[in-house]
Amino acid sequence: MNKIYIPAILVLILVLVFHVLGMNLHWYMQFSWYDIVMHITTGAGIALSSLWFLETVRKDSLKSNLVWMVVLTIIAGLIWEFFEVYYNIAGFHYGTLKYWVDTTKDLADDTLGSLVVYIFFKRYF
Repeated sequence: MNKIYIPAILVLILVLVFHVLGMNLHWYMQFSWYDIVMHITTGAGIALSSLWFLETVRKDSLKSNLVWMVVLTIIAGLIWEFFEVYYNIAGFHYGTLKYWVDTTKDLADDTLGSLVVYIFFKRYF
């Protein structure tokens, strides 16, 4: 488990590359599903990074660290959504129904990415 930083870094590099491509080639606007894939992948990257941190710092059971990994991913997703509101980059005006639907979907996608990592580690480790 001590080499968990390798997939964490690889997934986050993948997220960075595809985010830059998505911004420069306007994939976020062209493909409605692109944002969903990016949030799920980002959620997995944050989850892997959180698990790496937790396994390094805490010597608790894997099960406890996996639960905290999901919680930390949700917190990171919430922080990102506040960042979007503060810098007015959410895509929809704050407080509108479209904003709340998009925010809820984004947080669900982030959480789904962390749950994929949770299931993988619960099953194979």
